[in-house]
Amino acid sequence: MCEDGEGGVIVVWLDGRTGGSHLYAQRFGRDVPVPTTVQFLDYEVVEGLLRLRWSGLDETGNGFSVERGGADGGWALAGHPVVSGRIIEFTDSEPSPGETRWYRLRWRDASGPRVTPPTMVVGSAPQPTRLTLRATRLPAGPDDELLFTLGAASSGRLEIFDSRGRRQATAELSAPQGAPGRVRLGELTRVVTGIYFARISTASGSTIRKFVYID
Repeated sequence: MCEDGEGGVIVVWLDGRTGGSHLYAQRFGRDVPVPTTVQFLDYEVVEGLLRLRWSGLDETGNGFSVERGGADGGWALAGHPVVSGRIIEFTDSEPSPGETRWYRLRWRDASGPRVTPPTMVVGSAPQPTRLTLRATRLPAGPDDELLFTLGAASSGRLEIFDSRGRRQATAELSAPQGAPGRVRLGELTRVVTGIYFARISTASGSTIRKFVYID
C-alpha cells in the first residue's frame, strides 16, 4: 500500500486462487469509504451438518446471504448466515457421498453488491462397517471385546453364530456415525467355549469376523 499523492492510497495485492499469480491494484480516495473485504475460511462436517465460515475484514457490510450451486451450474438462495464480529457462519445439511456443491456469499457495502468466489464442497465417502476383536490372549475370553464401527449408519445388530451356523446371541448396537463402539464377550448370552462367527448388520452393509472363545 502506498499514498497516491492526493490524500488517498493505492492498495496492491497478489491473488493466486485461480492457479496462477495475478497482481491487482485499487485506488481509494481520501473521502471514499473502504469496501468490505470478505474471504472464505473453512468448512467442517459435524453430526450430519455442514458448517461454512467466512471472515470479514471490517464491519461495514450488510445484507449477507449464502447461495448454493449444483451440477447444473445454477445458483439458488440457501439461506442467511449468522454474523458474529468478523466471522460469518452458515449451516447446511451434509452433502451425500460424492455429491458436489458450490457456495458463495453475497452482501452489500458502500461500493454496492458484492460476492465471494465460489467454494466447492464434496461429500466424503461413508466409512465402512468394521468389526475387530481386541483380546489380551488368544483364544479370546469373557473379558475381551468386539470393537465395531457402524459406518454411515447409527444403529445395527450383532449376531453370534457357532461353527454349525446356529445363532447363539444377538445384541442391538448404537453409536454415533463413524464412532467406535464395543461389546464385552462375557455379556453375550449362550456363548461357551468354541469357534464362532460374529456378524454386524446395518442399513449400509454387513461384516463378519471369526474368533475362538474359551469360557
